[in-house]
Amino acid sequence: FRLLTHERLLVHELNRGVFVRVLTVEDVEDIYRTRSLVECAVVRGLGEPPYPLDGLAEAVEDGRRSAREGDWKGVGTANIHFHRELVALAGSERTDELMR
Repeated sequence: FRLLTHERLLVHELNRGVFVRVLTVEDVEDIYRTRSLVECAVVRGLGEPPYPLDGLAEAVEDGRRSAREGDWKGVGTANIHFHRELVALAGSERTDELMR
């Protein structure tokens, strides 16, 4: 619980217990701002082609297929995979860990 509390995913309330933290609009905006900073830096740092884009292409196709089928959970999963694959292009385990 300590790690999840440290990562601000759980909230410890004295004499009550541990609860899942409810994100505010500001929290979500901050998450997306951080994602944007990291992902843009990854793209700027790619260097010369060719780039290993198979994972990104697969995530996009999964998302398109899920959307056609009305599978919105699948769309969300494809979105997560897309962003993980994009960050993975940096070739940095630390960056991958930061964005999990």
